[in-house]
Amino acid sequence: PSAPSGTLALKFAHPEFAQETVRDVPSGSGDVRVTMDPGELVQGVVRARGSQLPVSRAALLVAGPGGESSTAIAVTDARGEFAIKLKPGRYACQASSAQYRSPGWESMNITGQQIVQEVTLYVTGSGSVRGRVRDALSGEPIEGVRLALDAFENTVDIAHSGANGGFSLRASEGPNVVRVVEAAGYRTDGVMTVKVEVQQGQAVEIPDVWLAPIPPFSLQVVDESGAGVAGAVVTLLRPSQFRWRKTDAQGMLSLEVVNLPSSGRIIGVVEHPNENRGAVFALDVTAGEPGRVQLFPMASVRGSIHAANGKPASGVTVGCAFQEDDTTEPILLWSTVSRDDGAFVWESVVPH
Repeated sequence: PSAPSGTLALKFAHPEFAQETVRDVPSGSGDVRVTMDPGELVQGVVRARGSQLPVSRAALLVAGPGGESSTAIAVTDARGEFAIKLKPGRYACQASSAQYRSPGWESMNITGQQIVQEVTLYVTGSGSVRGRVRDALSGEPIEGVRLALDAFENTVDIAHSGANGGFSLRASEGPNVVRVVEAAGYRTDGVMTVKVEVQQGQAVEIPDVWLAPIPPFSLQVVDESGAGVAGAVVTLLRPSQFRWRKTDAQGMLSLEVVNLPSSGRIIGVVEHPNENRGAVFALDVTAGEPGRVQLFPMASVRGSIHAANGKPASGVTVGCAFQEDDTTEPILLWSTVSRDDGAFVWESVVPH
């Protein structure tokens, strides 16, 4: 086929073979060769949850491991049955019709070891859940809050609140759960999930969701004598915020955290503006009391990297990570690269 200059992705379908996709085909190519795989026959039926009645004319969408270009579509017949051939792999599928839809995606693993694989997909009636998110202190609407709706152990829909704090989520008929996923600048730990029952075609309005803003956290940086250190540079590592902050004349600093870790603890690094002194701190923001961090003289780390045959290994990245406990991911504090002689050095290492 004629097409603008560039590359194309082509899909090939045949009733006796699995769908095949060819990607990155230069426009105008005349030597494209496609090999079709016999695949594995998948037969199934789409039923309405509850009544168990078959659903005719339901469109079945199968998403393969290759992303959008590998999706395949089938349609159920008058008895709610469908048949499709798929290559081995893990797929996600859902079905929808004019009145019914799958509550999320169903996983399906095609091994290629069976002649025919039988599956049953369940669909439910659909409705919607609407609501509004507000600031618990000011009462003002909050924009950009990410919310999710779960039904039958699947995430059915995800939405963000608008400028007026309002949101609308597609829901499945039956029990649904609305939960707050993320809200920049607000606490999401301990926020109650909202359980709601939805009927076919119903738009349910739930009570306002109230979120408490994360309060500013006061931090004082002191030296070994307990005096405040002015101009000390503070960097937050968890949550990661790409911004440097400096303490005032009394060594005080007010930190505003956009996303509070589930542990309630923030982790950061403090460095003296003029001396080789610093500290790593892990403080509980939820305690409500100002944090206090003492600076210590920095240490240095030196060493060398050698290959198994004893020769110096250059260009090897060497780093140091801080880990609060076994349940958290390590945080990289510094990294450097070994020289031609295999040697590496880092002069400003926070003692720990």
